[in-house]
Amino acid sequence: MTTATTATTATTAATPHAATGFAAGPEARPELAAHAVTTALARCGSGVAQSIILLLTPHFARTPQAAITAAARAGNCLQVFGGTTPGVFTEQAWTLDQPAAAALVLTGDMTLAPPDSELPLLSLAMPDALDSAWLGAGQPRFGALATGDDHHAIGAVWDHAKWQLEGRSEACLAGGEFELAVSRGMQAISDVLEVTAADGYELQSLGDEASLPTLLACLPEELRSPANLPLGLLFAAVIDDEIGLDRAVAEGRYGLVPVLAANAGDGSLTLGAALDSGTRLFWALRHPGSAEAELRGGIDLLQEQRDALSMQAANRMPEFALLFSCIGRGPYFYGGDDHDLAVLTRRYPGLPVLGGYCGGEIAPLTGGNAILSYSAVAALAYAHVQSQS
Repeated sequence: MTTATTATTATTAATPHAATGFAAGPEARPELAAHAVTTALARCGSGVAQSIILLLTPHFARTPQAAITAAARAGNCLQVFGGTTPGVFTEQAWTLDQPAAAALVLTGDMTLAPPDSELPLLSLAMPDALDSAWLGAGQPRFGALATGDDHHAIGAVWDHAKWQLEGRSEACLAGGEFELAVSRGMQAISDVLEVTAADGYELQSLGDEASLPTLLACLPEELRSPANLPLGLLFAAVIDDEIGLDRAVAEGRYGLVPVLAANAGDGSLTLGAALDSGTRLFWALRHPGSAEAELRGGIDLLQEQRDALSMQAANRMPEFALLFSCIGRGPYFYGGDDHDLAVLTRRYPGLPVLGGYCGGEIAPLTGGNAILSYSAVAALAYAHVQSQS
């Protein structure tokens, strides 16, 4: 679904230095990328971009260079960074089912720059280009996997206006800083449980009980039947031995294994992966209200922390935001409207937001950078505060 074929926005009515553009059409043509950039530049009142972040749907993935070049020419800019995601959006428009381009242009002092050893890195990578050394680099990473969709098997990434065949791109923000908020979108509905018996993907028992009753006991009465389980929303959340439930939830440090089926005959559960005896987990439920509230709390906390830093930082709006949201957590999860996006636009009216609906989100957790699922990763970009003397 697409709500509009073109859209732009800006931070303020007076000479903004960041704006978004969106364009969609029946064919994956380079003109879509060019149009997204030119409309965003027009909103900035400029003909030249310092940097462009360009997200394309997978319809462009096999030969993305023509669209990348069109965006570079439209912005008179050689710093075009981006990749493909199954869906793309701005604060005013989105699509998950047709060729589209979404662009953010920067025309002021904030620009994309080569990676810095300390600053958070905007990172896009194709799944087969991931490796532990890259993901585990010392600095925090945020972004998305550049993937295809149900109809397009491959993805692509680009930087410096060139298709990066190695499958990875990264950049930091010069002249400003990113502040990150991550929402895993899960509600813990049980205490920590230990696997005591399993056979492949069949989880047989937790502690002294069969696994199915431990899950049913956590659910509302109307769902306490194997036939009524909300499959697709239930997960075994696996945690490390050294951390407890509260810390695991607060820091997002858990792996998710979906519940695929309930077996009333023997009280077992079929999971999406095999778990060994001794594994510690809690039952988790995907819940729209919890997911939205978690992201809102993270955004509010970022603002509170900035307000406490200095008078110059207090009450300053971000210049723009990037939002990478799981494809399973976008408008369809929330019944037609993207509540994660609304968290940003209601908190900061007029904020330019560029985002992708992704097949995997990259985010820094307490234990290091990780590839997440069912999550939303928001990056708010603030201009550096000039000291007053």
